[in-house]
Amino acid sequence: MRYSRHYDAGDFEVQVGSSSKDIRLTGSLTLSKKDIVKPEIISLSPANNSVEVHKLDTFKIGFSEPVYFNYNKQIRLMDYATGLLVENINSATISGKGSNKLTFNNSVQLKNGIRYYIEFADSTFLDYSDNPCDGIPDKEKWNFMVDVTSAEYIGTQSADLTLFPNPANDQIIIQNFPAGTAPSNVEILDMTGRKVDSFILPANQIRYEYNCQTLRSGIYFVRISSPSGFLIKKLVKE
Repeated sequence: MRYSRHYDAGDFEVQVGSSSKDIRLTGSLTLSKKDIVKPEIISLSPANNSVEVHKLDTFKIGFSEPVYFNYNKQIRLMDYATGLLVENINSATISGKGSNKLTFNNSVQLKNGIRYYIEFADSTFLDYSDNPCDGIPDKEKWNFMVDVTSAEYIGTQSADLTLFPNPANDQIIIQNFPAGTAPSNVEILDMTGRKVDSFILPANQIRYEYNCQTLRSGIYFVRISSPSGFLIKKLVKE
């Protein structure tokens, strides 16, 4: 357990001896104001109150002093509008201890057009003198938007998959699936990366007729797992 130590800044004389009347060694010590001032948050990436979009899953918090993470505390990713918890950040992803900038990652798929903010309690971060950072109490300042609409974010495009809608717009013919010796799970994702439907592709089958009647008009992605990773193809429902 770490304890806060409080003292006054300034120049101090140090004396060592067997008693107050037997001083055998003297010296001096300077404690700077830096040693007693709490570290402050000076930056958040993505940018504070950002109107720009954030496509990555790595976040950075900049501090005025080198800091260390207190593993008894949580960093929380919150929904700005509702104030509900989206994810407790996995402390194993935090890196940069002892520096002015710590990075961490989220694992929950963030949604396009939703505003988020970072929140953590006092003493989540401590400097080398155990001075705590006061946390991020003001979500009006520490919030940002995300953009996960690109296929590159969800996975890599595959030129192999081909999609042919029929004239009635109720079936999508998907061809050139990688032939596998075992059944494969195929997912239909919306623009935020959320799964809206799925089906099982039988073993050794490379063509499938997908019933898209339940999908609303819009852009979706077809995703199938393959030995080389995920194959992604954009699907447009008129």
